[in-house]
Amino acid sequence: FYISEVEIHQADGTMMPLTNQYLLVDATTPEATFDLGAWPVAAAHGATLHLGVPQAVNHLDPATYPANHPLALHNPTMHWGWSAGYRFMAIEGKVDNNGDGVPETAFEFHNVGDALYKTLELTGAKEAENGVLHLQFVIDYAQLFKTLAMTGNLIQHGSAAPNVTMMNNAA
Repeated sequence: FYISEVEIHQADGTMMPLTNQYLLVDATTPEATFDLGAWPVAAAHGATLHLGVPQAVNHLDPATYPANHPLALHNPTMHWGWSAGYRFMAIEGKVDNNGDGVPETAFEFHNVGDALYKTLELTGAKEAENGVLHLQFVIDYAQLFKTLAMTGNLIQHGSAAPNVTMMNNAA
């Protein structure tokens, strides 16, 4: 999934926008760290994150980014095409629908569309140490499926109700 338009809430109540920062988070690397650059922030008293890619960027050509950029073309691809834009979140796996303890039914949630762009407000305080501010986030992926019936058609690409529910659960 993508994180974009990060803002650090500073002690004086102002926001420090970390411009042009896009993170592509991969669940297969749970200990991943992201360097967001040098910014004049001594402490954080919260953060605002956005899940997905902002509309102004969502429909641009991914081939124009350097290969190591999160918005560049990737394999597997996170770009659905110019009209739809990026997959804001792609979650795939298997679920046990027959109750035998063995996951056998494939599921795919590819959440796509400007309307699915979500804001996430985080609270907490953290001081910089030796001029470096480290913010740590723990993601509980199981919460993405809260209130979703994992039966029936589990291939959901786009912005249908199950995709909306998953993005709301993420936020």
